[in-house]
Amino acid sequence: MYAKIALGNVRKSFRDFSVFFLTLAFGVCVFYAFGSITDQAAVIDMAEDQRRMVQALSDILTGLSVFVVVILGFLVVYANRFLIRRRKREFGIYLTLGMDTRHVSWIVVMETLVVGVVALAVGLLLGIGLSQVMMYVTAGLFEATIQGFVFAFSPSACLSTMACFAGIFLVTIVFNVTTVSRYKLIDLINADKVSEKVRLRSLPLSVVLFLVSLVLIGVAYKTLLEHGMMEEGPYFAIATGLVTAGTLLFFFSISGFALRALQASPRAYLSGLNMFVMRQLNSRINTAWLSVS
Repeated sequence: MYAKIALGNVRKSFRDFSVFFLTLAFGVCVFYAFGSITDQAAVIDMAEDQRRMVQALSDILTGLSVFVVVILGFLVVYANRFLIRRRKREFGIYLTLGMDTRHVSWIVVMETLVVGVVALAVGLLLGIGLSQVMMYVTAGLFEATIQGFVFAFSPSACLSTMACFAGIFLVTIVFNVTTVSRYKLIDLINADKVSEKVRLRSLPLSVVLFLVSLVLIGVAYKTLLEHGMMEEGPYFAIATGLVTAGTLLFFFSISGFALRALQASPRAYLSGLNMFVMRQLNSRINTAWLSVS
């Protein structure tokens, strides 16, 4: 019965689940395509020095893939928070009808598995297609040739992709079960009446933080342009730290800065629904700034 409810919920709320589905499918696609570049190069007729360059590129992309997985982990958690927040009232109805939190958590687990498995399959198919395109792009970059039509598939990249995203699924399931089991019935029933917390209320402070973020991002790129990525020393790490902090501050303050800038022109601010729209936009970005970053 619970499996039937879970499948019905996925079909009924497909638009809501699409955020989670697209995030996972895109992540699987990119991770597989990056991880398979060594096997792609194996079918390209290249000189030895070119192969060494491709191997160095593969090492860089492997590190980038780990970064992509970490970022996607945060995005998946955010997508699930968004999904569960929209369905609080539905969970409250389940509890009112006699289910306990264990049964509701089991429904959420099955929904996550269904969407996750389909996203993994679709993402792998898209990743295999993208890897074929990357293979010909790599051959073009190194002015190498491919003898006839070649279909390259990387079993190692496929297994590593499945392992990494199985870990993400596991974390997602644990997060969902913990979140659902923590809610009380009264909180679920009244979920539509509860506003999200606004993190930054001071508009002057948001303007200052916005300017600081621009300075940090500018210094980061100046450092990177002057010293490059491969120069010895702490320059690349410093640039990465500065641009990360600048990006976080940028999205933390951008909504308040935009609202303050619009308020500087009373004619524009008070025209039509601009005041209402900008304050709603400010609230939305302010409560989701970390996930946006």
